[in-house]
Amino acid sequence: MMYIAALTAVSLAGVPQGDLTLTHANLEGTKLRYAMDSTSWQGLVVRDAPATLAVFQGQELLWSAPLNNASGTIQLPEEPQGKQAISVQLFALRGAWMVRSTNGADRMVIRQAATQRGKGHASGHGQQGQSGHRQSEPGQQPVSYLASVISACDDTFYSAGMDLACVVAGQDFRVNPAPMIYACDDAFFGESQQLACLQAAPLSQDISPLIQACDDAFYDDTNTQRCIQASAQASTRHAAPPIAHMQATIQACDDALYSSIHQLSCVEHAVGVWSAGPMVQSCDAAYYGELDVVRCLQTAYLTRREENSKVERSHQRPTHQRG
Repeated sequence: MMYIAALTAVSLAGVPQGDLTLTHANLEGTKLRYAMDSTSWQGLVVRDAPATLAVFQGQELLWSAPLNNASGTIQLPEEPQGKQAISVQLFALRGAWMVRSTNGADRMVIRQAATQRGKGHASGHGQQGQSGHRQSEPGQQPVSYLASVISACDDTFYSAGMDLACVVAGQDFRVNPAPMIYACDDAFFGESQQLACLQAAPLSQDISPLIQACDDAFYDDTNTQRCIQASAQASTRHAAPPIAHMQATIQACDDALYSSIHQLSCVEHAVGVWSAGPMVQSCDAAYYGELDVVRCLQTAYLTRREENSKVERSHQRPTHQRG
């Protein structure tokens, strides 16, 4: 399946070729019937640019298929369920020529959401609902984020498929993910590792300093990726330390230890602990040999686990045994 990005008119600046235009699109059960205007189709034929039609429900990509003719019927694997709107998007790419919009907008609604579901299908003749614009849905990110995501993804990825997958991943963030995209670009050379780095990041906060710290601490991609994953997971826990504290912990593990195995173990155990940075620094200051530092840290981890266990037991409700 080809991943298709939901883009706005902001992203079309600098794309003089304009929109692709559907003159007809409607969904009946699992059959999606479409027709493209002659100008759009001829433009694709002249450029030998493969076109793809993507089907969305809300913000979720349901299905996509290549278009071999100006009109036809696409068979979906199953009928979309639920109350969210069904929309379609056209995408075409050939070298530097690229369009990602449909009928002047990022998507074309072919079935309205919620209360209008079941009253018949939308006309599908280029209408975008009553307002003429896509309606905002819960959790949808602002347009400014999308513009930043598009720019950062285009700067980072050379492969069109990876570029689109980056935008798809970036559009769900509740903070601007552009700094994290650039940090992933700096941390990794391979595009698959760069994309995995972004996909590991939490949606609710910017962990670009943690990505940078992991990149500084580790030389190989595998350990760098594991460091990022551990940091991302720790940052989402209840009462997690501030990002700056977690960054200092990663740096402390890097300073205290030489072996990448021990460094990674230090990060995975300590990055989500408030007092971990000073704890690592204390072990490093107390011992010269790396194994002694590791034993010191293991003792500190064990002590902390025991303390946490006692706290949990003290909060448990006492049980009454039956006589």
